[in-house]
Amino acid sequence: MTLSNRPLSQGTQARPRDKEHRDRIRCRLCGRYFKAISWSHLARLHGFDADHPVEEYKSQFRLKKAWCPETRYMMTRSLRATLDRTGRRRTKERLIREIRGFARRTRLPILRIAQEERPDLVGQAYFHFRSWYRALEVAGIDTRRVRERRTWSGETILRALRADHSKGLRVNFQAVRRRRPTLVAAALKRFRSWDAAVLAAGLDPAKTRAQRVWSPEAVLRIIRAQGSPVPLRRLELEHPGLSAAVRRYFDSYRDAVRLAGYDPEGGELQQQWTLQKVVDRIRAEAKLGRDLNVSAVRRRDSTLVAAAKRHCGGWNAALITAGFDPKAIRRWGTWTREGVVQALRVLGGPLPSHKVLKHDPRLPSAAQRCWGSWSKAVQAAFPESRGQGIVTPAR
Repeated sequence: MTLSNRPLSQGTQARPRDKEHRDRIRCRLCGRYFKAISWSHLARLHGFDADHPVEEYKSQFRLKKAWCPETRYMMTRSLRATLDRTGRRRTKERLIREIRGFARRTRLPILRIAQEERPDLVGQAYFHFRSWYRALEVAGIDTRRVRERRTWSGETILRALRADHSKGLRVNFQAVRRRRPTLVAAALKRFRSWDAAVLAAGLDPAKTRAQRVWSPEAVLRIIRAQGSPVPLRRLELEHPGLSAAVRRYFDSYRDAVRLAGYDPEGGELQQQWTLQKVVDRIRAEAKLGRDLNVSAVRRRDSTLVAAAKRHCGGWNAALITAGFDPKAIRRWGTWTREGVVQALRVLGGPLPSHKVLKHDPRLPSAAQRCWGSWSKAVQAAFPESRGQGIVTPAR
């Protein structure tokens, strides 16, 4: 791994006291600030060539996370909204019932077995109870007999890797982490990186690394295997990287479907929107109590907004056709300096931007746009807060 000599001036300059900022995180290699340390930054700028650069970076500097708290908050909020929209969000009571059923079925609900068979349960247990075994205790299960204790040594790690390889199992980072997460954690702790552990086991990291070479024929083969045209988003879940391959080799996904021998207008490729379907969908969304402003609807279903524009000329016109008043539905008007100041004063006092996001997600960006920075907007709304060390965003 080599460090790039690219000057820091091409990115955000290093700032002191980075622990005080919740909306950015500093790269330990180049000193720049980002919302999150991504694999593309590590691979292109710092020469990371491991199977999972972010995990190697976190292991190298003993970090638990590679994103800032504000990014984590937005990710969590987006995940919750998706789970609520699809009806897959588990309450604590529902989670406890499912954990009890899983324990009765497996007889030994240790963490490793749960991660292999029901990773969704493990994730929700950590979300609600911060620990899998804490969730078991709440479910009334004695955790003393199900706790798995294993001490990994360097020799046992290498022996496990050789055994998996001799059985014909894939030993790249992602495959082993899905199969035996404790082995991956122990290898990273003992050898600092996954490639070093594979190399110590006498294997070639370059040959074990999972790399798929895409070609036009490979893309068409996957499309034909479905039997009929299906949305690209669904295929991407089973074949990561397919979307990028489609963009690289074809003019569009519809063109790839046509070359695969299917009719792009048939199957489930695209919902055929009509004016009546658009109106019915808007009324159904309103009956469910969902927000009908264009930003909220676009986040839930961008195809509905596009169909409304195509059939009605715009979202407001579609709302009028469905019998709604756009002015009553529109949540935000045009922000002005006075409007930003009034919105800040309604909050009752100077607050950091990440806390304001919970009350009004657009207020921080409006303050940045109207006042130049969050701190200037706060000082205009609360002159007495000057010099009190308010946490300000760097947008």
